[in-house]
Amino acid sequence: MTLRNETVYEPAPSLDFITTIETPDHQEGRIYWDEQADTLAIMTDIDGVVLQAGQENYVKARNDTGAQIDNGEVVYVTGATGNRPTIAKAQADDVTKIVTLGVATEDIANNANGYVTTMGLVRNVNTNAFNVGDTLYLSEATAGGLRNSVPDSPNFVVRIGYVLIKNPANGVILVASDGQTAWGDLAGGNYSRVEPDGTLVFIGNATVWEDSNFDPIAGRGANAPDLINFNGTTIPIAAFDGAATLEQVSDWREHPHAAKEGEDIVLHVHWAPTDANAGNVKWNIEYEFLEGTSVLASGTASATQAAPGTAWQEQRLDIATVDGSSLVIGAQFGIRLFRDPSDDDDTYGSDAVVFTYGYHYQRDTGGSRGIVTK
Repeated sequence: MTLRNETVYEPAPSLDFITTIETPDHQEGRIYWDEQADTLAIMTDIDGVVLQAGQENYVKARNDTGAQIDNGEVVYVTGATGNRPTIAKAQADDVTKIVTLGVATEDIANNANGYVTTMGLVRNVNTNAFNVGDTLYLSEATAGGLRNSVPDSPNFVVRIGYVLIKNPANGVILVASDGQTAWGDLAGGNYSRVEPDGTLVFIGNATVWEDSNFDPIAGRGANAPDLINFNGTTIPIAAFDGAATLEQVSDWREHPHAAKEGEDIVLHVHWAPTDANAGNVKWNIEYEFLEGTSVLASGTASATQAAPGTAWQEQRLDIATVDGSSLVIGAQFGIRLFRDPSDDDDTYGSDAVVFTYGYHYQRDTGGSRGIVTK
């Protein structure tokens, strides 16, 4: 028989801490009651870095930037080494540096590990440039820095927290970040962001295409196409003659406020044949962009497409890409669409109906708040 001594620990119903003591000497793992914070305080391996339980969150990270990261500077994650994230100073003018982790809660030397506060108080910070209660944002001018006003566009708006104590050496900030105001493939340059005025802006491949389409019935004038009923319905549609007469429609419209300025547009038409006959239809467009007395872009374009051999089958034809380098929102856009049966390239002898015509444009915002005459 083998005998051994065993110590049996009985569960304690509660554990009381003295609530009126001064801060004890530093010892890693020591727990005491923080009378000022009214919570348990847990000492870390770093003297002066004390976690207030339930009121703060820390992450231990690695600084491999080549220079010290100071207490109170905002950081973002650059990668990982071992089980620790690597960090660098965040900055609001660079989309790759705005996904903030938190604020350094101690000086972190190069090639050293240190603590970052993701939520809670950071003490001993110079907050003399701010006022108590100020909202703090990530700075675009200083890496890791803070400012108490919303950065101007195109910088990013990243709220970091608030000023609790104003002091040149013993200031305190509350880290309560709501994250960056950009989403998507930030490193790849394809993302959406919110401007300081609340406008949503699309960058890179985040831009989307929209249509600015015209109604060929509403734009009828001289030499207008006849109206016929579409495919056995009683819905009228404009039918362009394929036998003898040049027929046309035209209209004007304002370049949309959501358009991305300076980008090309694509002229197009949606049409259908009225029977199963073969042949090509040639669509012609005359266009002009006008701002004040300045012509921003103008010209003519045409494209040919074969009838599909099925009556009333909708076709989509991009006629031409227009250089949009001078285009601005609010410009007036005039367009004329016509079909000339006498053109040798137009060999489909029957009527061709048009549903809509106009142009595709890139959209990079929800719209403008006004127009500046250029």
